[in-house]
Amino acid sequence: TYWTWIEDQIKVAKKVGWISTNDNWMRYVERKTRRTQLLNFPSQSHGATMLRIASDMFYELWQRGIVPPILCTQHDAVYFNADESDETRLSEIIRLVMTQAAIECIGMEVSCDISVYGHTDGYKPEKWSDTHEYLWESVKEITKENYADWDAVES
Repeated sequence: TYWTWIEDQIKVAKKVGWISTNDNWMRYVERKTRRTQLLNFPSQSHGATMLRIASDMFYELWQRGIVPPILCTQHDAVYFNADESDETRLSEIIRLVMTQAAIECIGMEVSCDISVYGHTDGYKPEKWSDTHEYLWESVKEITKENYADWDAVES
């Protein structure tokens, strides 16, 4: 089971002094390293690896004219600016890329949720922060050619 596996990972990490991902991203383990940090490391670090793999794939697809360029990534999300009429096709490509990235990273599929935000119903998290505000202002600046009147869109 997962819990048996993670407990074994923690025991080994404490014994050898480090824990690593499948692609050798390492975290050193000291006496002061908290158990929760070791429990969290595999999922967070492999998630980051999956995102790097997917970003490389999206870049290659963008170079070939198949997908628009990535606007940004944030934690476990990839943001694109695309024509709403391309939603179905792009969503399927995103799902396939994320699935392939997971397989390359950990050898199995993981679930992938896709959310689409149109120009009239932009993304706003429940807890809005300065970081979100900065990202939103950046997206507006990058996409201002497509949406000249952002005030109308936001209202």
